[in-house]
Amino acid sequence: MKAYLRLFALASLVTALLSAGLIGLYFRSQVGTSLQALAAARQADQTQFFTEVLWQKYGAALQHGDALPAFRQEATGFMQRFSLAAARLYTPQGLLLWGTGGTLSAEQFARAPAQGAVLLSASEAGVPEVNPGATLLRGVLPVAPPGQPPQAYLELYSDLSPQWHKLALQQWIASGGVMMVFIVLIWMLVITSRKAEVIIARQHEANVELAAAAAAAQAENQEKSLFLANVSHELRTPLNAIIGFSEIIKDQMLGEIKNTAYQGYITDIYNSGVHLLALINDILDFSKAASGKLELEVEEVNATKMVANCLRLVSPRAENGNVELINAMPKDPFVLETDAKKFKQIMLNLLSNAVKFTPATGRVRVSGWRDLTDDAFMFEVADTGIGIAPKDIAKAMAPFGQVDNALSRKYEGTGLGLPLTRKFVEALGGKFSIKSELNAGTVITFSLPRVFRAKEGITVKPAAS
Repeated sequence: MKAYLRLFALASLVTALLSAGLIGLYFRSQVGTSLQALAAARQADQTQFFTEVLWQKYGAALQHGDALPAFRQEATGFMQRFSLAAARLYTPQGLLLWGTGGTLSAEQFARAPAQGAVLLSASEAGVPEVNPGATLLRGVLPVAPPGQPPQAYLELYSDLSPQWHKLALQQWIASGGVMMVFIVLIWMLVITSRKAEVIIARQHEANVELAAAAAAAQAENQEKSLFLANVSHELRTPLNAIIGFSEIIKDQMLGEIKNTAYQGYITDIYNSGVHLLALINDILDFSKAASGKLELEVEEVNATKMVANCLRLVSPRAENGNVELINAMPKDPFVLETDAKKFKQIMLNLLSNAVKFTPATGRVRVSGWRDLTDDAFMFEVADTGIGIAPKDIAKAMAPFGQVDNALSRKYEGTGLGLPLTRKFVEALGGKFSIKSELNAGTVITFSLPRVFRAKEGITVKPAAS
């Protein structure tokens, strides 16, 4: 990691140097071009001034070869006024009329206006009175009154050295600024990377510890599930005997019970035993599902008919609680491959839960539809009961979890109904979802595939005929 950071920092530094150089050159090129164009435009204005003022006044005399001191004096003032390094005036044939330096041929003059302005050093331009290293802009422009051909050519030299020095300084400032930005970014990146490396190392150690803790917790949970399964299995044998004998006594199969108090007691024993057996069965089923030892008997099931049977089974409890049961399943049968017992247990758990937590005059509604997209059947159990606050849904779905509020506290149960139901739905290849609002009811939706596909860890055995 550290070697990678050093390599990256070196590559970034080289990139910064190249970028700063390229940006500097681009800046110098763009600004230099603008500076040259501005100077060339000024030379055009200066030539126009020369034509309108000096040439109109002295041009005829100069063309006849007269040497006019007055023109020379005004021409020198012209140079000083416009801060020109040098200026020369030629005839179209290349004869020098005024200024310093050599002469240009007529052919060169013919090309000069098309060439435009050219950057030269003072030594290249042959201007000895200026610093040899100075940057000059030479422009050869025609002296032509309006509507007339060129009558002379004016060669102007503008000293751009001050502006060029400022441009070089700005170039260094721009390049240096880019370099500073890159250096600061690289420095921040290195510091951040080092901090990130420390955080990653700590996170790795924490992940290792968490993985070990999770493995230990999982092993402990499996041991607890196995213990619950074994204990539940051992409890069922004596409990079945208690239920069986209490039922014989309750129904007075071997003789009449004359004491009415005993009749009430034996009924309570029987009902408590049945309730306890149901709780133990829930714990046993959940333990098997959690430990991956769930067994399924898959067969073709008419879900529509089974829903109706489940509604009949919970109807006595619904009538006692004055809760209305509504069967909104389609008339066409829903036929699918699934475990009939598990499907019945799913539906009974949801219906019993809905009836239990729905106050008097409330409603419990069962509906279903076909999902063509996933080739599955959807089932929905909706009630108008006490509901669950959205923040408490996760707690209600946790094993042995019960929402602690005044309404739910009075209802008995292990808290395994919903978690166990979800386990069964997922084992059958479906999906489970719950929506609820406090005092507004609960809607539970689950899907089951039309064609069963066994999942890993699920044992499938032939259905009993």
